[in-house]
Amino acid sequence: MNNVGVTAVSCSPSVPGLPQDRSRESERLLRIALERALERIADRELDAIRAAELRGERPTFGDVLEHYRATRFLYSAKLEQLGPRISAIEATWNRLIVADGAVFKIFRRHLIEDDRLVTGTSICAFEYAPSCWLVQHLVSARRHELTGTLAVCLGMASWVGRTSADAALRFTYRDSNPGVARLFGSFDRFLPDICLETRRCAYALLDPGHADPGVELPSGVTIAEVDRRLAPAVVAFYQRLGHRVGVRALHLDDPHAPELAERYRRHGLERRRRVLAALRGDRVVGAAVCHESSPGINFSFFENAIELLEVEPELQEPAGRAILKHLVSSALRGRQLPSEVPVALLCDLARAPLARAAELLPEAPKEYIVLTMRLADGGQEAVRRALLHHYRELFTEVAAADGAGS
Repeated sequence: MNNVGVTAVSCSPSVPGLPQDRSRESERLLRIALERALERIADRELDAIRAAELRGERPTFGDVLEHYRATRFLYSAKLEQLGPRISAIEATWNRLIVADGAVFKIFRRHLIEDDRLVTGTSICAFEYAPSCWLVQHLVSARRHELTGTLAVCLGMASWVGRTSADAALRFTYRDSNPGVARLFGSFDRFLPDICLETRRCAYALLDPGHADPGVELPSGVTIAEVDRRLAPAVVAFYQRLGHRVGVRALHLDDPHAPELAERYRRHGLERRRRVLAALRGDRVVGAAVCHESSPGINFSFFENAIELLEVEPELQEPAGRAILKHLVSSALRGRQLPSEVPVALLCDLARAPLARAAELLPEAPKEYIVLTMRLADGGQEAVRRALLHHYRELFTEVAAADGAGS
């Protein structure tokens, strides 16, 4: 992990405005000035975000939808996909907005356009698992703006960090988006291994027909719903397969997360979790984590997802394929929401070929990066350093471009 301070700032003498003969001492002072300016900008942006929060500002669902449409975050194909579900989505979001600060959080940074106050940048998050917040919908009205995204990202990380001593952030994004990939791509340079996990996952929406596995389980294998007694064995299974920070952030030691479910119920919302295990005797040979929620929280349906679909790597065809099919089948049969509510599958790429063989994934599925960051053990300050590093690079590029055009 890099230590980021004044000496880590890259500011070449070739940047316009810095004559080639300027002394190294002048360059050093300029780097210090840039570092301090960024720190002040970050602090002032955080103050502005906190001020809006303390004033109790809350948008309506109409405000949110207008912002998403105006920025083309909700493009025509996505709007068409959501169209039949828009009433359910609106009902969910109306309750989420009332629950702001409980199981949901939204931050907005405003701009003035034509003497009107409009949303410039926004971000929101919902409590995905106990103390683990899925951050989503980072939306900006102005492309290439410098401080709005910094403000809302810092604001969200700061707020989540205050909710729990072992809070975590979770981001799910496609790295085909270059801006998002650049923003999140440098976090591994700043966060220690105990605070960061990055997974690349195949993604698909499951067909309700997958509730019928269509094959028999291998001899001696059973599917069980995990309770507290079995939870340590399942956590150990995931850890053997390399899932460490992400599994820790999900708090699978309490498989059903009843306190989280109760927090959602207080606001007229649903949130349930089940963990399933494939057992051969008392040995865990497969597992899946199943989330169920009021529909429409996330527009890619991650609130209703089956993830961490795993099988012991030594179990190949046909045993491994059958176990994956039965885990998904059991997850779908145990759902309490109507069958028309979409269910997303997130499957690590290492298991994707087997999932395709089990007809759970298409031949060329979408891929998402799942990024989990724990804020304890130095994670909070490391997130701040990573964000400031990103914006330091942007400011330097803007200065270079402005100088080149002058």
